[in-house]
Amino acid sequence: MDATTLLKQDHDRVRSLFRKYESAGNRVAVKAEHFAEIANELEIHAQIEEKVFYPAVSSIRDDDVPDLVQEAVEEHAEVKRLLAELEGIKPGDGGFDARVRDLKDAVEHHASEEEKEMFPEARTGLGAARLERLGGEMSRMKEALRSRLVARV
Repeated sequence: MDATTLLKQDHDRVRSLFRKYESAGNRVAVKAEHFAEIANELEIHAQIEEKVFYPAVSSIRDDDVPDLVQEAVEEHAEVKRLLAELEGIKPGDGGFDARVRDLKDAVEHHASEEEKEMFPEARTGLGAARLERLGGEMSRMKEALRSRLVARV
């Protein structure tokens, strides 16, 4: 699977998890479970983008690319800041749902921009064969990270 397809699937998975979180209503334990999944998925996704995808995209010779990558890195920093804030509180505590909505908005903005701007640049600038290789590398890294997260729990 190519890198942009893999990342789009990640985006869709996180969107689905946010919908599940929202549909949990007042069931705090269910919300906690969905939020834990969201946090894990975002952590893994950010690492594979920052360590594999963004460096590859940065190699593209196009004037727009450096700004796209810099903006994406800044958006990751915002998502990480929101996740750190959420670590200090629990579902059911005052303000948790509002912060999760802020996180969802930040993630949705980031994913949408990548899909509309960065992914087309990557497809054009990197080509299908390189995107396939990157997708394989990112898949292997995801599995290794997922194993570490499971071991940590």
